Amino acid sequence: MRIQIIGDGMEINDHIRDLIEDKLGSQLDKLLKDFDRDIKTAKVRIREHPEGYEVSFEMHLPGKKHIFAERVSDRLTLAFTELRESVERQLERYRGDLMYGR
Repeated sequence: MRIQIIGDGMEINDHIRDLIEDKLGSQLDKLLKDFDRDIKTAKVRIREHPEGYEVSFEMHLPGKKHIFAERVSDRLTLAFTELRESVERQLERYRGDLMYGR
């Protein structure tokens, strides 16, 4: 999975890149294993927030399906974990719709 990382007002260092790969990329890639690599492209945006960090995920899939999730947390790892859970639910619904022709 290719993930474009955008830091709004903050530097994206190797630690953040590793968190994104660990918490999002590798996990979501498993759900999308049947899709071509060209389709598996997403944007992750990170910015500081009064409550800690705000992270968002955006992806477009065939069938004009827009996957989007956003989370705020005082811990970056928690924000990514919650974000992944939300995206996983959307991807599972999308895969179910494909299987059952919805």
